[in-house]
Formats: sequence, structure tokens, C-alpha cells
Amino acid sequence: MFGEVAAVAPNASVLAVDARDVLFQSDPFTAMQATRPRGCILTFAADCACAAVADSYFMRWQACLPKASIDAIGQKPPVNGGIVFGGAAAMRTLYVKAAILAATARESSLDSNGRADSRADSRADSRADSR
Repeated sequence: MFGEVAAVAPNASVLAVDARDVLFQSDPFTAMQATRPRGCILTFAADCACAAVADSYFMRWQACLPKASIDAIGQKPPVNGGIVFGGAAAMRTLYVKAAILAATARESSLDSNGRADSRADSRADSRADSR
């Protein structure tokens, strides 16, 4: 989506909000429309409200999590995307790099047969425990 916005409006700014874990004090859409500067075009997009394990986009992002963490999420919705603001092209670059890092982390946690390396889960659990 960020690539499409950057192609159509290269100077556009994008605010990405994970509304599943952000508390709004009032209706953000009404507030944005009421205070929008002249010439500003607002576009809203939403993703699915589905279980994390059924959300293909979320499953790519969480690839570096240990299996126990994925199992604990189960049928709950994906959370904690946070709030990110920036230029459309920069946002596209950020999300592409993050997806590549997640894929790389997942690949490094596979053994030589392409199966999950249980040692990688232990290492990830140890890192999480030390935080």
C-alpha cells in the first residue's frame, strides 16, 4: 500500500496506526477531517479483524518468534503494530526492510532439513527472559 501511495503522491505523509492496541480519546476520523489543511487528501484503509494465525501478513512479521509464543497467540487478533509516521516512500522502505529481517530471522531458525530448530526457540526464549 505504501508503494502505491508513494507512486500517486510522492510527497504524501502516512500515519500507520494499529487501532487494535491504541486507545483513541475521541473519534480520530472526525478530528482529522475537521482539521485537515486545504489541499490535504485523507485516505483510510483497514486490515482484517481475524485471528493472528490466519493473518498472512502478521504471520510474516512474527516469523522470528519462538513457536511457544506463536502458540500462545493462537486465535487472538494480531497486536502491537504501534504508531508510525513518515513519508510514503520511507514507510514502504521501512516495512520492506522489516519484512526481510523477519524472513531472515525465520530462515536462520530452521535446521538443515527446513524444520524449526528447537535451539533457535530456546535462544529466543533466553533473549526474551533477559529483557
